[in-house]
Amino acid sequence: MLLNFFTVLYPLLAFKNVIFKELQRLMYVIGIFTICILFYVYFTITFIIFFDKTQSVENLPTYLAVGIMLSACFVFSLSSKPTISVIVYRLIILFLLTQLGGRGPLFNLILSLCIYYVLNLKNLKFNYKVVLSFTAAILVMVFYLDNIIELVLENVNVDRFNMVKASSEDGSVLYRVFVMKRGLETFYEHPFTGLGIGSSGIALTGEDQVEFPHNLIVESLMELGILGGLLYLGIYIYFFVYHLKYIRKDKKLLIMYIVSLLFFLEDMKSGSFDSWRISLMWISLYVIQYNFQMNSKALPEKNTK
Repeated sequence: MLLNFFTVLYPLLAFKNVIFKELQRLMYVIGIFTICILFYVYFTITFIIFFDKTQSVENLPTYLAVGIMLSACFVFSLSSKPTISVIVYRLIILFLLTQLGGRGPLFNLILSLCIYYVLNLKNLKFNYKVVLSFTAAILVMVFYLDNIIELVLENVNVDRFNMVKASSEDGSVLYRVFVMKRGLETFYEHPFTGLGIGSSGIALTGEDQVEFPHNLIVESLMELGILGGLLYLGIYIYFFVYHLKYIRKDKKLLIMYIVSLLFFLEDMKSGSFDSWRISLMWISLYVIQYNFQMNSKALPEKNTK
């Protein structure tokens, strides 16, 4: 419990000034370091540790953890001008996301980017570099499409990304459906009081172990009842809806907002209250940046005479 509180309070105590530039540099360092490590294991034929349970190592991050951090690195790069090096950086991240085999980080990144471009529509500018890069990409696809497909799909289980087929055959999807259904049934049985925080394992498996319904709203309803579930949902509605009128005016705020959304979507698919503190940290960073900028605008300008 103390570690959870520390995770949330740390950014509030540590970042008292503008934090975006520092975070952007940090995310580039994390992104480049992760890319180097992943390419090393890719070309040494040890990439299998990420998607073969018989080859996995317990003290390594899971492919989902690596994937969602790569997605966050991609989002942070949106604040940089689309130079050749930045475009290559983003393409490498997308390539590694497909190789990792995690559907959630890739789908959540696509959804977050769609929201980013819709919210940033008025500020989008196309220059000759963007046009040339797009044209070059089309020509590369035309002449080297077969080689690209062979490279990109080397370690990819294509059926995992076919959500129509996965919903009827994929074991992980079917298990999520089961635990979510069982979680809702538990809520229907105890709609007002819930079963109490930490009761998901017993409710879903019949044993006192760590398990969750892979959906934070369902988890809040079954553990806290209707009141707790609505309060939880209200927090996110307030956070994601109230700030819309501000983030359109500031691209840095918008990127922090999209990163928070990215982690929230990932938690909604694969997280629980136990891992929810990760999203709380990113939301805290966003709120700090937002409050700092709002306070800065409210302060009277200094007399420079």
